[in-house]
Amino acid sequence: MQKKYFLLKQFIFVLSISLLLISCSNSNNKEKQQNDNNQQIDRDKSENTVKSNVYTSYNLPLPIEIYKFLKNNNIEFNLQLLNSKDKQANTFTDISKAINLGFYSSDLAYCTIFDQSQESVDYFSISIELAHELDITEGYDEKVLDRTYDNIENNDSLSNIAEEAYWKTCNYLEKNKKINILPFIIVGSWLESMHILTESSKNITDKKLIYAEIYNQKESLKNLIFYLFEVMNDSNAFIVNDDIQAVIKSLKLIQAEFEKINNQQDLTNFNKEFININNLVTTYRNTHN
Repeated sequence: MQKKYFLLKQFIFVLSISLLLISCSNSNNKEKQQNDNNQQIDRDKSENTVKSNVYTSYNLPLPIEIYKFLKNNNIEFNLQLLNSKDKQANTFTDISKAINLGFYSSDLAYCTIFDQSQESVDYFSISIELAHELDITEGYDEKVLDRTYDNIENNDSLSNIAEEAYWKTCNYLEKNKKINILPFIIVGSWLESMHILTESSKNITDKKLIYAEIYNQKESLKNLIFYLFEVMNDSNAFIVNDDIQAVIKSLKLIQAEFEKINNQQDLTNFNKEFININNLVTTYRNTHN
């Protein structure tokens, strides 16, 4: 009897050890699989969000950084500053569509940074419609809209999807030498971010911080204008050179106001110049939407 009892205990002990080892093995396999999946997601994200060469080569301004500044400094989201959702149907030429795609992609970034889920979906839809009209087949497409709906409650994912869509669009246009579209999207995107930034300064009592951020765009504007001059030197750009010259002329009016501001002094002493920058940005923006 004792021998049977002893053998039974041995069997139970061996069985327990075996089950424990199997459990640990399964757990390790699951953990390895999860790590592999996470690494693949990171690789996919890295590949899909590679900045366009034109942005890195010319150190062009990134509107998303402006919106991060606004949020980090508790400056409230203002829906009234966004480009109207109904105006895209009134844009007829490819250039005006490209500029408006810049507007809407910038508005989309603003919405995602401020966790405005439904507005993000709306501006995704508009951007996709304009991209389709411009025959842009990568970036803003139906697949990205499906992903947006799937992640509507995940604001971080929406922001990543928006960033990925913009970079894929820029990379596609650059790869295919769509020099009649890409520069105008870039200008529209920056112009919209400046509109939101300068308009946001109106309701702030202590303007030192936001004036400093606006002033930081002086160098960004310089780089943007230099990029547009370089575009005109491209042999493929002759069909849009007149339009690019018109854009440069408007941007130089804004640049002239920046040149009046001495960064060695208190920026609040240049309230008039900042108001002029705001007016010029808004006027130029409103002529294209």
